[in-house]
Amino acid sequence: MPSLHFTGRFVSQNCASENTGDPLSATMQGMLRLPAFDAAARLYLEHILSWRRDLGVFNRVATTSGLHTIGYLIFLHFSNTSGRPENGATYSRLLEICEARETCGSRALRTILVLAQVMGYLQSSRASTDRRIQIFTPTEKLITQSRQQFSIPFACLDMLVPGQGYAQAVKSDLAFLPKLYASAGKAFLDHDIDITGFFPELHELMQLQGGCPFILAISHAAAHGREIPTTAAIAKEFHISLTQVRTVLKAGASRGLITLSERGQVMDASPLVAQQKAMIARELSLYAKYSLGLEDCFLNTSAANAPPQKQQAGGWLQAIPG
Repeated sequence: MPSLHFTGRFVSQNCASENTGDPLSATMQGMLRLPAFDAAARLYLEHILSWRRDLGVFNRVATTSGLHTIGYLIFLHFSNTSGRPENGATYSRLLEICEARETCGSRALRTILVLAQVMGYLQSSRASTDRRIQIFTPTEKLITQSRQQFSIPFACLDMLVPGQGYAQAVKSDLAFLPKLYASAGKAFLDHDIDITGFFPELHELMQLQGGCPFILAISHAAAHGREIPTTAAIAKEFHISLTQVRTVLKAGASRGLITLSERGQVMDASPLVAQQKAMIARELSLYAKYSLGLEDCFLNTSAANAPPQKQQAGGWLQAIPG
């Protein structure tokens, strides 16, 4: 079976080389300085929180590692241009990425894949050339949900770079999602980019069961100037045990992300909100730089306030490596 090679196929010309240091920091910082960014971050939180509510009891298993693993799988599926399924999302390739990225080990990977199949997100088959090779293929259900999910950050980019219609393209252009996964996914792996791990305290909180819904609920309320929900309200809304939510609450306080009153209620969540906003900017920077070629729009204030003119239909999409 061919070994993994992530270099050379999807790199765009303007991203073929990187300066030493983090490749997204400059774009992320420029994005955070934009006057429109706060509204974009609130939109992001609103939609992601709604998606989490719709997950219901599956919030218990929709962990950061699980979501990342499914992302790797879709990347391997879409970046396979050989016409041979055994060169796509095989178990061994998934495990290689997960272990290299310290996402999960073999036992957790098998659990994630089984759950994804039970939920109707994946189909499994064996390679015709070697029955030992297990191949995973995303179902139309997963592809549809991926389009819906990616429309959220691209709607935010529409707010920062008006007139481009990115969110609509994610939903309606069938070629967009495969090219997006191929370009952003390859950059993510080639340059060892980390989105959540760039914020260690927040990342540790996200790794806990119920951590992501907790962070989103607190950040959303604080960003909109609303009353912070109680642990009981979060547990009920996202189908997580109250004990687990309290565990996340204490972990957040011990990491300095939130300040609690003597009664154990959240008094201040500004560090949590600041890191959540920066994480959103970091994710958007990945797509802006490596998929859409928008990096220059965010590198200084004057450029950021003068977005590029809208191109002919499909013009910017053609810039995505494919």
